[in-house]
Amino acid sequence: MTRYLRRSPLVGALLLAGAALALSGCTPGIVTRDPGPTASPVEDGSAYLPIDVADIPTWAAQAVPQAGDPGYVAGDFGWVSQQTSPALWEFASKLPAGDYTVTVACNGESAIDVALFANNPVPLVRQSIDCTNATTRSFAATVPATGFSTEITLEAEPVIYAIAFQAEL
Repeated sequence: MTRYLRRSPLVGALLLAGAALALSGCTPGIVTRDPGPTASPVEDGSAYLPIDVADIPTWAAQAVPQAGDPGYVAGDFGWVSQQTSPALWEFASKLPAGDYTVTVACNGESAIDVALFANNPVPLVRQSIDCTNATTRSFAATVPATGFSTEITLEAEPVIYAIAFQAEL
């Protein structure tokens, strides 16, 4: 999966970026990140997270399925804040069509919306998840053709998240 931050509501531009990624040969399960400019914890919102940023990978490994778990095909983790980017897009251009279980975990004093898209501006699935009690939610998604994108949108305060995709066995 490749992660991109969305800084404007131009969905068409993001879908165009997804098409470019599809042509570039992105491999599911491999995450590349642009660390962007360095900011202080207060400026970037990380000071308001429920755990230290350095501890997010350990939390994510316990919160959602990981490589080696049955059916695991892709996943990612991180955090979103109003100070950095209240929404992000992830693209998995080579994820085959099929039925998947999507597991999302989040923690923070807010909620996130998770939407899955497959070459269409209308989401296949959209879930709103309250993160105030270290929530984990799983839901089914049918991807009709190879490739899809995920949008995670923050509603208010900074939140940590982890997401995993498992093929239905």
